[in-house]
Amino acid sequence: MKFSKKCVICIFVFVLLFVAAMTVTFIITGSEPEVLIAGVFAFVGFEAGVLGKIKVVESKPKKKKSKETDTK
Repeated sequence: MKFSKKCVICIFVFVLLFVAAMTVTFIITGSEPEVLIAGVFAFVGFEAGVLGKIKVVESKPKKKKSKETDTK
């Protein structure tokens, strides 16, 4: 299994555990840590975006430089 797929699986597991923990925290305290939630989801979104960008760049066919030169 590729490293990026492992990262995506870890991200999903982390988000599920984080949401469960924040739900329990909300039930117990009656308030939610808004800044923490925003920070975690911003980081996870950035990480997933970077992994997606890497995947797109790797999957594009590489263009070979033309060895022809203009003689005009």
